[in-house]
Amino acid sequence: MRVLTAAACVLALVAGGLLSVAPVASAAPAASEEHCFVDIESGAAACSQDAAVARATVSRGAVAARVDRVTFWDKTSYKGESITFQGSSKCTPSYGDINGQVSNLGDWGWNNRATSLKTYNRCDVKLYNGVNFTGASSVWIDRTPNLAQIGAGWNNRASSYKST
Repeated sequence: MRVLTAAACVLALVAGGLLSVAPVASAAPAASEEHCFVDIESGAAACSQDAAVARATVSRGAVAARVDRVTFWDKTSYKGESITFQGSSKCTPSYGDINGQVSNLGDWGWNNRATSLKTYNRCDVKLYNGVNFTGASSVWIDRTPNLAQIGAGWNNRASSYKST
C-alpha cells in the first residue's frame, strides 16, 4: 500500500538534499498544507508543504514531462491539503477514451477524502464510491469547489476514479 505521510515525504526530500530543515522559531507554528504529486503511470510520488518542491521531485523521477490531470483538495473552494495525479499526455475529448485511472485512492491516503477538485488539459473525471471502479459513480466532472453539490453529493465519497 502506498500511503504517503507528510513526515515520510519530508524525510525523503531532506535525505535527498532537495529540502533543508531550518530551526523552528518559538512562536506558534503556522498551519501548513501538504501538497502531493503522483505519476499514475510510474507510481512516482512526492509530498511537501511546498507544492513546487513536490512537483519537481516527481518530474525529476519521470521519463518524460508530466501533465497534470486532476487535483483533489480536502476542503471546499480548492483549499487545504491536495494531491495532483499526473500522466504522460493530455486527455482526449471523448468520454469513451479512458486516459488515466486510479483504482484505489486509499493507496495515496485519499480514500473518501476529496471535497473539491479541478481537472486540467482537457480531462474530466468520474468518481466511484468503491475501489476498483465499483459502487455508485458520479457524472463526468471538470471542476467543482464543493463535491457535495454534485449529484446526490460526492463530498468525502470517492474511492477510485477514471479520467478521459
